[in-house]
Amino acid sequence: MIEIIRRGLKGKIRILSLLVVFSFLLCPFSFPADAYAEQNDWKKEQGKDLPLMVTSDRMVSSQKENKIFFYGNVVAVRGDVTLHSDELEVYNTPKENKTEKIIARGHVVIDSKDRHATGQEATYYDVTQRIILTGNPKAWENNNEIVGDEMIFLVNEDKFIVNSKEQKGQQIKLIFYPGEEKGEKEKKDGDMKEKSPVKKKKER
Repeated sequence: MIEIIRRGLKGKIRILSLLVVFSFLLCPFSFPADAYAEQNDWKKEQGKDLPLMVTSDRMVSSQKENKIFFYGNVVAVRGDVTLHSDELEVYNTPKENKTEKIIARGHVVIDSKDRHATGQEATYYDVTQRIILTGNPKAWENNNEIVGDEMIFLVNEDKFIVNSKEQKGQQIKLIFYPGEEKGEKEKKDGDMKEKSPVKKKKER
C-alpha cells in the first residue's frame, strides 16, 4: 500500500510507504557492536517500523504486475540513512502485497552517519534478508575501506561477505587503520609537547 502525499513543483513525487521496509539501509558496513543497539533504541522510541520516503523525477506503478518504478534523481530516506540512485524498483508479492525485492540501479550511494557504500546496483531480498551490492562496490567508515567485486550483507546473521572474481585476476582490497582516532592522537601529541621540558640556552 503506497500513499502519495505530495507532488513537487518540478514534477518530483514524494511517497510514504508503511509496508516497504529497507532493512538493508540499517545494516552497518563495518563492525561496531553498538551500531545495532542505537538503531534498536531508535525503533523502540517510534513503536513501529520506520517509513521509507522516496523522492524521484518520475514514478510508474503497475498494480497488475505488483511493481513500482522510480526514475531520475532517486533519493530514498529511512531514519538516518539515505540512498541515492538513478532508478529504484519495488516488487511486491501478488497475494500478500508485501515487499519481495527492491533494486536500486545506477550510481548507488548509501550513507548512514559515518558509514558509506557505493556501487552500480544494490538488490534487497526480503525473504532471505540479503543485500547484494555489485558494480565496483566499495564500503568505508572513517579511514577504513574495503573494495571487492561483490558485497553481500546478511542482515539477520549480522555478516558481511566480500567476493572477488578470479577470472579478472582481482583480489579484495582492505585498508584498515587500527588504534586511536585522529582527534585523540593529536590531543595526546599536544599534551606531550606541553609536558616536555624546554631546554634553556646557556648564557655565555
